Formats: sequence, structure tokens, C-alpha cells
Amino acid sequence: MKLREVLIGLITILVLVLVVDPTDLIFHLKTPLFLVILLVFLSTKFTQTISLNRDVVLIIFTFISIPMWGISVSLIQGTFVDMEIAAGFLKSFFLIILLYIVFDQQIKLDLILIKVTILIPLIIIPTYLILLYDQSVYFIIYDYLSVEKKVAMFSLRSYFGQTFMMLYYKTSPLLVFPLSYYWDKFLASKKSIFFFILAAIFAFTLFVSGTRANVVAAIIVLGYHMYDRIKSQTMRIFMSSVLAISVFFGVFLLLQISVSTGEESAEVKAGHFSSYVTLFEEKPQYLIWGQGLGSSFYSSGAGQYLSQSELTYFDLIRLFGIPIFSLLLFLIVYPLIILMLNKKITSKNKYTLVAYLSYLFIAGTNPLLISSTGILVIIVMYSLIKHERVRI
Repeated sequence: MKLREVLIGLITILVLVLVVDPTDLIFHLKTPLFLVILLVFLSTKFTQTISLNRDVVLIIFTFISIPMWGISVSLIQGTFVDMEIAAGFLKSFFLIILLYIVFDQQIKLDLILIKVTILIPLIIIPTYLILLYDQSVYFIIYDYLSVEKKVAMFSLRSYFGQTFMMLYYKTSPLLVFPLSYYWDKFLASKKSIFFFILAAIFAFTLFVSGTRANVVAAIIVLGYHMYDRIKSQTMRIFMSSVLAISVFFGVFLLLQISVSTGEESAEVKAGHFSSYVTLFEEKPQYLIWGQGLGSSFYSSGAGQYLSQSELTYFDLIRLFGIPIFSLLLFLIVYPLIILMLNKKITSKNKYTLVAYLSYLFIAGTNPLLISSTGILVIIVMYSLIKHERVRI
């Protein structure tokens, strides 16, 4: 077996671990697998001259420099209080090194992700059905998934007077990628019921996850591909209006339901937001260089000091300041810019555009972006431009 094939196998296993075990409390394999992949990759270079891709190295270096900057700022200001969060950020950012291996070996990481994410519905749907059928096992499942392994959250939500149980798996936002992929395949073929079934499974899983962002993202993905298949300009304008109105009223309805039911998560996030505003008013310098990675702030929503909140983008501004946040945001959207500017959007990769934007939308209200799965998604997007010369 060639070492490249070994690498692909190891990377597939790593993706599986990242998808199923985002907290690394089930398999405890994130770091060991990552190190093995690095060793195998370096072993392929023993008999070869290592040709460094300067642009990829620059991207990796810039990514890794950001948490180092954040830690330095917090240490200088004396705001460093949470070693665990700082180490977690740094560990997640170091995963970006995998980008070099993906580029060098021409690995189709997006297709690996599509195949592996089927495991999420295979976990969520049977668990959901078991709990609907036999609620006596609820606390056993809850203790394992939510308390012990911290990979899922359970909640009850009321819609139109009816209460439903929701099961949120922490990596469920990744499902926008396979949903986009298979729904696009179904609309393109118009015959394959197999693609429709897969798309339906991923859409259903996103809907039962219980988060408004997941539901809205699923609607956007489905609507986008339906719109994309319309050839008539008049029909496109009509569908654009329908989609815009549907999304607007969908978001409005979800917000109204949250407010009318006094939903705790919405109140908590509102408290987070007001606390960010207060912090920036009292410490405007944080908008320039940040409070620093490993620091904490008082959130009226949580009623305690937090080192991280669900409002990802506001939290990144708090940690790093607007200039470094802008740099990080540019690095995140850079693959989209290259694909569009170089006109490299093809029938094979266009599904990733709406999927990635939807993922970034979901990440705005969940601490997903700066995590191992968030960095994995960023690597996937960069892998799509591996045949192009990457420049900053």
C-alpha cells in the first residue's frame, strides 16, 4: 500500500473522530491521530526534496500566529485567567497544518467530509426515535451524551402550542455540506431517489437539532439550489422574491416563538450581547487589540464570568480586537473569494458555496468556528483551490 493511501485512510479516520467526538472525550484520539499523520507525511519526504509552497506556509503561519497574539495580549494586560480555553484555541488552530498535507497530496477532503457526516444522522435519528418510544432511558442517554461526553444537548421547544424534544449534536451544523451536496445531485439528476432520501435525512436531522440557525440554514440551502436550477429569468425573479419573503417570515416566526415562550437560550444570548456592549464602552481599547485569549468577561445572560460565549463573532472581537478579527475573517472567506474571482466554481464544487456561507451563519450563534471541526471546514474550503496558486 502506498503511503499516500495510508495518509488518506488516516485523515479519513481523523475526520470521523472530529465529527463523532468533537470534545475528544469518547475516543481520545485527536492529538495521537494528528501526530501520526504528520509522521507518515514526513516519512514520504525522506527520499524526496521537500518543496515548500510559500503561500500555503504563509496562510498556516498567519492562522497559528493569531492565537499566539491573543495569548500574548492577555498576559501583557494581566487578563489571562483560563488556561484550558487558551490551550483549546491553540490546539484547534494547529490543526490548520493539515492544510499543507492536503495540498501536497491532492486529497479531496470535501468528499471525505461528505461521506463521514452520514454518521451524525445515524447517531441522532435512532437516539431520537428511541427517546420518543421509551422515555425511561432518557437520563441514561442524557448522562452519557450530554454530561459525560459533552457531545450533545437536549431541550424541549414549543411550536404552535405543541412541545417537541430536540437533540442537538455539536457537529450537526456540518450537515449543511452533505445536504447541499445531495440536494444539488438530486435536482441535477431528477431521477435518483437515492439522492433525495439522503438529502431528506440530512434536512430532517438539522430540523430536529432544535437550533433556529440550523433550521434557517437548511431552508437556505434547499431554496438556493432550487433557485439555481431555474432557467427562466422571470421565474428566477419570482423565486427570489418567494425565497426572500420565506426566509424573512421564517426567521421572524422563529424569533416570535422564542420570545413568546420566553426561551432561555434567546434570553441568555441577549444578555451576552448587552454585556459585550457594556465591556466595549468601559474598555474601548479592547476594540483595538482585544482583551486577549484566555481572558473572561461578565455576562448578564449567564450571570457569571465567561471565557467564551455562543456569539462567536462578538467574542472574537473581544479576544483579538477589530484589526486581528478582520484578518481572521479575511482568511476564513479567502477560499470563496478565490473561487469566485478566478471563476473556478464548477458543477462539482458549487455546492460548497452556500454550504460554507450557511455554516458561517450558524457559527455566528454557536462556538463552532474556532474549534477542531470549524478549522476542518476551513481546510476543506482551502482544499478546493489546491490546483490554483494561493496568494494573499
